Amino acid sequence: MSDKQPELILDNIDNISTRREVIFENSTTLNAGQYDAAMQTLTLQFKTSSGRYSYFDVPSDVAYALFALAKDGSAGKYFIKHIKHNYPFKKIT
Repeated sequence: MSDKQPELILDNIDNISTRREVIFENSTTLNAGQYDAAMQTLTLQFKTSSGRYSYFDVPSDVAYALFALAKDGSAGKYFIKHIKHNYPFKKIT
């Protein structure tokens, strides 16, 4: 897998400047997510967990690269490599 960020594809994201949810259709890891650009907070719901987790200080390019993979099966791999151990998080529900 390349370290190159995936190209942002806007057809699978509804107005990324808002806090609307993105559904990860083909991911075995992620179910849904949202990003608050002003707070740099990425909130994710996992398929194997009942809770939602917020990741803090996530740059917009990292969050939007993850969202670009919403219809792709590699969103979970991107999350593990670029987000999971790189940003502080908290379970919120």
